[in-house]
Amino acid sequence: MSVLFEPTRIGGLELANRFVRSATFESCAEPDGGVSDRLIDLLSALADGGVGLIVAGVVHVHPLGRISPRQASMAEDRFVDAWGRLTEEVHRRGGKIAPQIFHAGREAALYLGYIGQEALGPSVVPDDPYFEHTNRALTDA
Repeated sequence: MSVLFEPTRIGGLELANRFVRSATFESCAEPDGGVSDRLIDLLSALADGGVGLIVAGVVHVHPLGRISPRQASMAEDRFVDAWGRLTEEVHRRGGKIAPQIFHAGREAALYLGYIGQEALGPSVVPDDPYFEHTNRALTDA
């Protein structure tokens, strides 16, 4: 049998096999970023199919780091219980799960502008030839 199907470890994390579903943008969270039943069903189905490690993708960690509607969020404590429920479902099926944590930086302007908020980036680039939206620069504070 191929080594792909053998159990393995990443640090202290034991995986059933070497199959990893890389992070993608699922676009099936609740409108506020909460974990939806649809997201749980999707990622649980991957575990049912035998994927050893599932990386839930593009999970924003700050309200100003969001880049898209229906993007999953870990930006507030109110999301913790639903992430726990998702994790339990994946574990129950023999898989492991990890989030791809994400902050869009200035690129968040593409989404935030539609809801009347200003993006936050590491700096402001005057007359940027590659990005036409504006953002507010981070400060030391």
